[in-house]
Amino acid sequence: MDNDRISHILIHQFVNGCDKIHCQNPYCRNSGNFKFKGQNFEELQKISTQLAKTHNYKKIICPNIPITLINPDIQSIIQNLRKRTIKF
Repeated sequence: MDNDRISHILIHQFVNGCDKIHCQNPYCRNSGNFKFKGQNFEELQKISTQLAKTHNYKKIICPNIPITLINPDIQSIIQNLRKRTIKF
């Protein structure tokens, strides 16, 4: 995964959070211990870019982030499956 993709995932995670109501990942907006509370969008963008370049992203990316963000190819697979099931 390239740095731009990682940064995109992280900014989503920082702004929108994951699929859990209360997450344990301090790098996720839905965590009660969110590390970047009070940061504006521009600051979160800078942080996501820095983290994508300098940290082990697997430890930072929330495990509850939608898989379609992690792997955008999944979205096209899901759409193809829907088309097939409608024809069935």
